Amino acid sequence: MNERQHMTRRAQAPKGINRPRWAPNGIRELMKFNEKGQLVEPPHTVARFSRFVGMLSQEPSYFPINIVDWRHFNKASNMDRAWQRIKGTLNWTHAITLELEPKIRRVCEMKLNDGWKKYKANLKKAYYTPCLHSPLAKRFHCHYGCVNQGQWKLLVQLWDIVDAQEQVNGSKSNCITLFKLTHTRKNGEPVDARSAVIIDDFNTNMKLYEDRNEIITDEVRHIVYTDVLGPEKNNRVKGFGTGVVWSDMPGIIIEKKRNL
Repeated sequence: MNERQHMTRRAQAPKGINRPRWAPNGIRELMKFNEKGQLVEPPHTVARFSRFVGMLSQEPSYFPINIVDWRHFNKASNMDRAWQRIKGTLNWTHAITLELEPKIRRVCEMKLNDGWKKYKANLKKAYYTPCLHSPLAKRFHCHYGCVNQGQWKLLVQLWDIVDAQEQVNGSKSNCITLFKLTHTRKNGEPVDARSAVIIDDFNTNMKLYEDRNEIITDEVRHIVYTDVLGPEKNNRVKGFGTGVVWSDMPGIIIEKKRNL
């Protein structure tokens, strides 16, 4: 069974990842932790707790998959909210457990981090890579039922940029090259009619510079990109969706604000 079949089967199971048998009906679980804050007993609850934390790491309202850097969750309130969710399921009547709270939280944060990264890696392997050269409409929809589709679309756009940059064979990437790489199929054909028109306009405009024997610099490419798609605004880059921001494309031409 491949990763995609495995994840799909989990999503269809009666007791999928969103139904962990943990702290039912508001019951607080009584457990013992070691000096490092790791859960050690009772044995039958250890696996259930791990599954609960794993489920939480995949919860889109706590840890969106389209976020690039895990440290973002520490700066925002995501981690605090996740910890309060976990903390509310544990029994804190023992003084030793209370003393260990900072360490217990740290262990849980590490488990959440590992679970989130593994979850995204599995999604990429099962649903992104196999559809890499499929039409955009198909690629922007994930058939794994537990995925937030809006976050998935943004994640695909981000992965497209990263993969395209890796395909530039170590040379400095540019906006036109990245657009072509992310909007063509494996056979070299554009993914849709609109992409075909844009790529053709890029080629036509670039040829004007080449015919004048001008040196093609990144500045020239950004000018051509802007001539075809217009200047950028609202911290977005035209042609790459809402998941790509100005910092992902250094040198792009931004629309100047008009003085009122």
